[in-house]
Amino acid sequence: MIDITTFGAVGDGATDDTAAVQAALDAAAAAGEAVRVPEGRFSVRGLAVPNGVRGIQGDSPASYQNHRTGSVLELRRDGAARALLDLSGCKDLFSRDLALVGFGRGRDAPPACGLLVDLPEHGGHNGLGSCLVLDGLCVEDFSLDCIHLQNAGVVTIRHCIAGGAGRHGLLAHLWDGWILDCMFPGNVRCGIYADESVASLTLTGNRIEWNNEAGIWCRNAYRLSLVGNTIDYSGCVGMHFEDSNALAISGNVFWRSGCPFGPIQPELASDPYANAHARFKRCRGVAFSGNVLHAGLHGDVPGAWRPHHGLVLEGLSHSAFTGNSLWGAGDKAAIADLGGHGEGLVVANNATSLVEGPCD
Repeated sequence: MIDITTFGAVGDGATDDTAAVQAALDAAAAAGEAVRVPEGRFSVRGLAVPNGVRGIQGDSPASYQNHRTGSVLELRRDGAARALLDLSGCKDLFSRDLALVGFGRGRDAPPACGLLVDLPEHGGHNGLGSCLVLDGLCVEDFSLDCIHLQNAGVVTIRHCIAGGAGRHGLLAHLWDGWILDCMFPGNVRCGIYADESVASLTLTGNRIEWNNEAGIWCRNAYRLSLVGNTIDYSGCVGMHFEDSNALAISGNVFWRSGCPFGPIQPELASDPYANAHARFKRCRGVAFSGNVLHAGLHGDVPGAWRPHHGLVLEGLSHSAFTGNSLWGAGDKAAIADLGGHGEGLVVANNATSLVEGPCD
């Protein structure tokens, strides 16, 4: 394993370590080895990880409270970079126990992602996928997305924190992936977002909270399994799927959706049914069962229960919404059925009620 300090990286948070870290990555690619990032704050202008690097290994895993200590790569303001780590040119790589820190999401922050894969077409790398393992990373405070995966494939993200982004915690245009035991907190738009193609993805045991528009928002999703996630304090909708097929959604907890803490997109602000725990629009083959959807107070305003709706259903077919608890699911409708359904829709055996006074 090649240590970046061997090439002159200082890690004092002030010195520009870009050339030293990039030299270490290039040497690791040539040797087919991994790179070690020791404890320190290594300030860089953006790094392109070449193919052949086996991994990027830090010395301390992500921690919710101590997320800027240990091994830190920090993006400098004095250089234009698409991302702190650009993995578009590599495959078969792991990155572990490392913090990636941006320079915030204010108006003066240059556009940048934390970790980037940007391939021109679905099935890049000859259809074999990117084959990435992201483990124990803390990626935060980037003006665009914390993790941006465009046409990536065969990706594992586990024990990571992706939050404080100016856009999304994770942009997930990927296939064959696993997102396990992660946190996606405090992003300006969505915790997890995909509006192109996302397929064959498993999300299990994640906490997705304090995202200003949606916890999870997907269009054109296929063959997804979402089990045992907690989605809390979403600004509009906790979970949104449209034009999607073959979704297995079970054992998730939804709480306090419809609680924005900043400006939202105009189309969401004008849509009364965007204020909901979960919304499904023009979907087929959805199994939604064993989930808990419960309202909460929006801030400290007495009686300001959110969301307005528990489930919102529109234009569905060959789907089942059964065995869910919607006790105190909202203040207007536990299940809002907007019609336009095809054949084979089952909505049955759900325990429903609206908020009536204290129910926390």
